[in-house]
Amino acid sequence: MSDIAGRLKNAAVPFGYLRHGAVPDGPGLYSFWLRGRCLYVGMSDDLRRRIHQHATMEANPELARYFAAYRNEIKVSAVPVRGADLRREETVAIEELRPATNRTGEDPP
Repeated sequence: MSDIAGRLKNAAVPFGYLRHGAVPDGPGLYSFWLRGRCLYVGMSDDLRRRIHQHATMEANPELARYFAAYRNEIKVSAVPVRGADLRREETVAIEELRPATNRTGEDPP
């Protein structure tokens, strides 16, 4: 397993307990998990903003269904990634973790 995929998997904490200040500031990757299964991997220039958006609205209907049904069981991880490596690291993580709700060929919202 690559370093980035391992870091995302091992950094998962309960989504409901995540406090805004606990999310790393700035750019990076984030992922959502349910019972050890990766649901989604995304990237953002502002991790705090993007993770907060997932808590309040969702452009990915499949992921939104998981949130509706399993909100108390979902875990989230956020890993800072700087510079041009962001897109490459996201691609590696998606290929290795095979998230259940990522759409291929689309840019993240």
